[in-house]
Amino acid sequence: MTFLVLFCGVAAVCLSSCDHIDAVGDKVNELKDVRKQSSQGVEGMDIKAIVSGAQNAGPTVQDIGEVDFQTFISQPGRLNVVDFHADWCGPCKQLAPVLSGVIETNSTVARLGKLNVDHARELSREQGVTSIPDVRFYVDGKLVHKFVGGESKETLETLIATHSANISPAGGGGDAIPGRPRPPNAKHIEEAMKPMEKEWLPPGMIKK
Repeated sequence: MTFLVLFCGVAAVCLSSCDHIDAVGDKVNELKDVRKQSSQGVEGMDIKAIVSGAQNAGPTVQDIGEVDFQTFISQPGRLNVVDFHADWCGPCKQLAPVLSGVIETNSTVARLGKLNVDHARELSREQGVTSIPDVRFYVDGKLVHKFVGGESKETLETLIATHSANISPAGGGGDAIPGRPRPPNAKHIEEAMKPMEKEWLPPGMIKK
């Protein structure tokens, strides 16, 4: 009878230990699956496209009007340049390709909004535009520089470099890879993978 009780006790301890080991084993396999899925997800991403998309939110050169003028100049993270122009303006046509080219080259720190004064007469009057081309530089909605007439490519590059020097790119923080989701239950699984305590014993067993 004593032997039977002892055998049952040992069997119960073994079953409990096996259950614990099986549970840890399940967590190990679950963590491996999560890591494998995460790795596959990253491998399937076009990293260059993601980074490029994060750096260039919206077109680098775009047409704007009265409705979206304020939103455009207030965009954080880049130097927002507005070109007040008109289709009939000769100097505007001469400046346009040079200005657009410089902006495209510096697309990570600047963008260009082309505003036709004939389509935004009230706004142009409010902004004090009297001659065109009238080009203005904004940072977080504040006017930091303007010029009227033409400028050389070199001068435009210097202006952009000067006025974008202290701008912090938008969208900082968060995941290292934009759009990458956090693995499900990652914290819970990693906690289960912590090394066992040195003095740990299966339930029911006493260290002698």
